[in-house]
Amino acid sequence: MCEDFKKMIQVLLCRIISALLFVFHGSLIIVFICGAPAIANEHITKTVFPIGELFEPLVADVKEAQFSTGLHQTNSSGQLGHFTAAVVSYGESFGLMRWQTTSGHQWQLSLTGAIFAQFNMDSPSWDLINADYAIGLSTTHRRGAVSYRLLGLHQSTHLGDEYLLSEASPERINFSMEFLEGLVSYEWSMWRIYGGGAYLLHIEPSSVDNIALQYGMEFHDTQSRLFNGRWIGGVNLSMFEGNNWKPDITAKVGLEFGRPGSGNRRIRVMLEGYKGHSPFGQFFDVRITSYGLSIYLGY
Repeated sequence: MCEDFKKMIQVLLCRIISALLFVFHGSLIIVFICGAPAIANEHITKTVFPIGELFEPLVADVKEAQFSTGLHQTNSSGQLGHFTAAVVSYGESFGLMRWQTTSGHQWQLSLTGAIFAQFNMDSPSWDLINADYAIGLSTTHRRGAVSYRLLGLHQSTHLGDEYLLSEASPERINFSMEFLEGLVSYEWSMWRIYGGGAYLLHIEPSSVDNIALQYGMEFHDTQSRLFNGRWIGGVNLSMFEGNNWKPDITAKVGLEFGRPGSGNRRIRVMLEGYKGHSPFGQFFDVRITSYGLSIYLGY
């Protein structure tokens, strides 16, 4: 009885926090619109196809649109079992238009697209297990150390043909969703904190609940260290209503080479670990642990 009451309070608090986060981001949009007359007399610079993003891509979010490849030792108590996974992603946010005022406000509209795929390297033909396809639009705002991102995204999941034909093939679920995500970020010195939430507008299967929370912290070294690279790291926590708010935790640390900042060519070599519900599309209800090494390319 005590556990049920504790869970009820936890769920209620998470719902309240989620509602406040979305009210905040909704209010932010209203402030932008209502604030337009206040900046009407300012000079506004428009840039078509701007370089980089106002809201820096998250270091430790496993579903951030970016280019990467890595090898992970993966273990699950469910149907995935224990295997060596090649985890790859191909994607980025492409800036369409940026507006900047003389008082330092910047807004940007971007197109976001990505593919996230996992291969079983222990199988004879390196079977494709799962691929998630994502496409959407984002609006971002920055002034000084504070930045915001509002992202609307569609994601669909597809199992690999060889995996479907194997003895380990699960019953296929037509997993897809559309969601709206809002995040706010604050940077100081070499540190960054961020937080926000997401609301699933539509999802299949429909039994999955609609609210998610996300927050984390990052470290970006400003000095060249080992092999002329800068230390970089991050921790990301995601919690979903449908998973009883149990946190999915990602931790990454490594070195970054090249010019820092979104829009510059960089290479990151990262040690990383993950514990929580699988981010592999159809396997969302399977808990996994994984660790390995990945290489990221930034543009």
